[in-house]
Amino acid sequence: MEELESKTFLLEKNIRIFFDGIPIPSYVWQEKNNNFILIDYNKAAEIVTKGKIKDLLHKKASEIHEDRLDIIEALNQCFQEKKSISKISEYIMKTTGEEVYISLKMHFLPPDLIIVHINDITQWKLAEKKLIGSEKKYRQLFEHSPESIVLLKLNGAIFDVNLATEMQSGYTKDDLLNKNYLKLAAYPSNLIPLFKSLLSRLLEGKPIKPIEFEIYKKDGSKAWISSQISLIKVGEEQLIQAFIIDITERKNFEQKIKRKLENEKFISTISSRLIGNIDIDKAISESLLDMGTLIGATRAYILLFNEKDSLESYIQE
Repeated sequence: MEELESKTFLLEKNIRIFFDGIPIPSYVWQEKNNNFILIDYNKAAEIVTKGKIKDLLHKKASEIHEDRLDIIEALNQCFQEKKSISKISEYIMKTTGEEVYISLKMHFLPPDLIIVHINDITQWKLAEKKLIGSEKKYRQLFEHSPESIVLLKLNGAIFDVNLATEMQSGYTKDDLLNKNYLKLAAYPSNLIPLFKSLLSRLLEGKPIKPIEFEIYKKDGSKAWISSQISLIKVGEEQLIQAFIIDITERKNFEQKIKRKLENEKFISTISSRLIGNIDIDKAISESLLDMGTLIGATRAYILLFNEKDSLESYIQE
């Protein structure tokens, strides 16, 4: 035991080479009088401490880590339980106030030794926290977007939908998740070939323009939507992201404008026909035909009423 305290622990040449070859800073502690004495370390420990570890050799853990109770507790746990332990430890550096994360791995060696591997994983943990923060922000943007967003797997299965999708379609998330979008009752069957063609173009890396089409909501009502799809990567999985905008109001307005223009054109045609045509019966018959076609009627008439507002006859049909 005295020999261990005065000389480095790993004396055998081959073992020494192996110990120094470990890329993670490693330390050997010996239990004595309910405390732990640092009796050896490897090259990685010397590098990470810029050689200062030499001044700590043969000192107690309670002195070296007086502000790190987590390490003292881990050493005691490892020694008392006589087994290896592994944990992630977080602390704030007193000098800079920076967050520091280390990975502690301790291995008990009978009768009274503990080998400790300490790896600084601060950059990795901070990057992980940043990624988690980014994912949370994306999730909030996804869930609270005023427009419908649907995420699809490449096989067509619905991976996720946001709240706006539920409100727009009337379907709940449970109704949609893992369902193949090509088999949904929301889409008329004649659109399926178009969807497959767009998916193929997308996977080939070709540009995809927004498309407009009519869908059926869960209650059976119809709505016009504009859909823009793109490829995104979530974790390690590639997904299709579809932005879906309800354009029903715009489409209805366009239909009203179109109808108004058709009516104006019809009135202009009728006026020209009745003014410039000497065959008035033919002009009236053609006008009735155009009128019936315009409003979608199977028959159109001009009715003759007498002075008592009673129907006399159909003078044109």
